[in-house]
Amino acid sequence: MSNLEIKGNINELIAKLNNKESLEELAKIVETFVGNHSVDDDFDNELSDLERQNLEKAIIESKNDDNLIDHETVMKRFKR
Repeated sequence: MSNLEIKGNINELIAKLNNKESLEELAKIVETFVGNHSVDDDFDNELSDLERQNLEKAIIESKNDDNLIDHETVMKRFKR
C-alpha cells in the first residue's frame, strides 16, 4: 500500500468521528506526531510519476470553482 493510500484510509477513519472532544484529542495527537516526524518527510520523493501527474492535475482542477464540492455534499456521501 502506498503512502497516499494509507493517508486516504486515515482520512476515511477520521471522517467517521463526530464527537468534538474525540476530534480535538485526535488533533492534538496527530499534531504532536507530525511535529516529531515532519522533518524527515518529503512525500514528493515517494510519489510515482502517475501519482505526481494526478496530483498536479488535481491541483490545477481545484483552482476552478466549478470543480469544487461543498463540505455538506461530501459529508452526505461519506455518511452512508
